[in-house]
Amino acid sequence: MTITDEQKAALDQHTKKWINNAFNTDAMTEKEVEDSKAAVLDMYQLADLPPPEKGLVFVPSLFVGGVVYALAHYALEHGRAPVSKTLKNKPEHIEMARKALFELVGEVPDEGDADECKALVGRSKEAYNGGKDWSASPCHLSAAFDVFDLDIPEKRNWQPYEALAKVGGRYMHAKFAILCDRQSAINRDERNMPHCADGPAVAWRCGTEVYYWHGIKVDKRLIMDPESFTRDEILSERNSEVQRALAERLGWDKFLEVVGGEVVDSATIQGLEYELLELPGEEMPRLLKMRSPELVDGERPWYCERVDRELETAAAARKWQYQLSTDESAKYYRHGDVLICYADPSTMYWPTAEECNEDSELVFEKQT
Repeated sequence: MTITDEQKAALDQHTKKWINNAFNTDAMTEKEVEDSKAAVLDMYQLADLPPPEKGLVFVPSLFVGGVVYALAHYALEHGRAPVSKTLKNKPEHIEMARKALFELVGEVPDEGDADECKALVGRSKEAYNGGKDWSASPCHLSAAFDVFDLDIPEKRNWQPYEALAKVGGRYMHAKFAILCDRQSAINRDERNMPHCADGPAVAWRCGTEVYYWHGIKVDKRLIMDPESFTRDEILSERNSEVQRALAERLGWDKFLEVVGGEVVDSATIQGLEYELLELPGEEMPRLLKMRSPELVDGERPWYCERVDRELETAAAARKWQYQLSTDESAKYYRHGDVLICYADPSTMYWPTAEECNEDSELVFEKQT
């Protein structure tokens, strides 16, 4: 099959339509809610399943939806549901959850095992579909009909899914289903990664908020009050991406001022800058501050990661981060912070600080 120029142009417009769909923040109308409920029932029928006997309910966010899914599942098994305890840290959502739960299972005592319910919230993703947030797949699939006009008998089976791909996400259980509203705000950076430097990256009308820094999910405090982090809190953070996000939010100078780092050694290797930093305290690790290769947007951000305290040079710390091969002919490629080594897996090992201090050379065939 050859794609014509007209189809290429139509495909571009088709893609833009689905991208706009993914970032749609309009509140769902009553008609959209009712149409979506009908599409959900069609999905059950197409799967040869009976309609959910407890019905369908509409909630204001995917967070509320996940909690209600867990509570309803628990209530059907135990005849009760610990709404207040499960949402102890989110009191603003208690009444919303209680109302939706009542629509599905009726009045049940507000009691039970909150830990079990929280575990069910985690498992609710198994029953979740992101709707418009998962626009990539429907964009590809619907092109068969909308752009290439393929005659596929199963097209009718696709229509309910396509309709639901234009609204908020959903949770589907054998006995009930939950529809979620669209977000009220979606903020992103120039690479379309969720990001906001002064507020939530994603928000819903019910008050649910999620914070991101250039695609890294972070706590609200990191965005709204980064200066409140103490040195001990920063150094105890085990996720280097979150630690880097905090450093970028504070600014690297302020970050190093707080943690008290001093430069032990610096080096420029294959065009990238590295600094080995010493932190106060006998048990504190050292930090390797690294300049990233140029990203798609042209930026070259700094990263900072914990390394072994016994490392003596920036070059040694750089080598210590990667799994190496005993095969002298092995070739190494770096993509971001991922090292790809073409060698027999049985030859791979993690080098010691002593080995890296003795021989710090590591050449990448290519790095991006």
